[in-house]
Amino acid sequence: MLSVDEFRLLTFDCYGTLIDWESGIRTALRDLLADVQVTWSEALFDRYLAIEATHEQPPWRPYRQVLSDSQQQLLTELAISQSVAPRLADSLADWRPFADTIPALTKLSSKFELGILSNIDDKLLNHSLRRMNIPFKQLITAEQVHSYKPAHAHWQTLLQRTGYPRSAILHVAQSRYHDILPCNELGITSVWINRRGETTGPGIPDAEFPDLKSFAQQIFGDQRSGELQSAGGEA
Repeated sequence: MLSVDEFRLLTFDCYGTLIDWESGIRTALRDLLADVQVTWSEALFDRYLAIEATHEQPPWRPYRQVLSDSQQQLLTELAISQSVAPRLADSLADWRPFADTIPALTKLSSKFELGILSNIDDKLLNHSLRRMNIPFKQLITAEQVHSYKPAHAHWQTLLQRTGYPRSAILHVAQSRYHDILPCNELGITSVWINRRGETTGPGIPDAEFPDLKSFAQQIFGDQRSGELQSAGGEA
């Protein structure tokens, strides 16, 4: 059980938690590969994810470049030599919020300050912010801190900017590797939004929910007691 009354600020990972980036990446990759006569498979999506993770290692580069370089490496591995536009980077403006994102955030903003900690560039994030139209008070990107999660720079910058103690912050995210694990290391309470129905992973969340809708419903359903019970297991 978590006492929600102690938290002032809810921070969110954006892509995977608020924005359906997997559908966005899949659509862009599928279209891109069709243009170069490569048959789509989920194995190619998994390979792309592994490639992108290597391009997020230090030294820092803008996420637009990460997307473009990852796209190029995948095409090179597929022996595609022709020049291709940066389809993945250009597609991000079309990535949409999950169906429950805006209703849940609208509810949560009536009780908490909201923030985003994202492995993204400022200009790219602005596309998603316009789609959500939610009053986020803290926006911290990889471009600002020149680092990608799971490194700690996003949270360290957040603590410096707000002056809040760790106990006042609740971080909400889909990725255990990028978000839950560093929260454990920093002593920040975390909620895992397990949209993919995973059964394991690095890091131990303080609570688990299958989506943002159930997370927000639990918070407001338990306002009287001030406690948050995980919907995915013991908190």
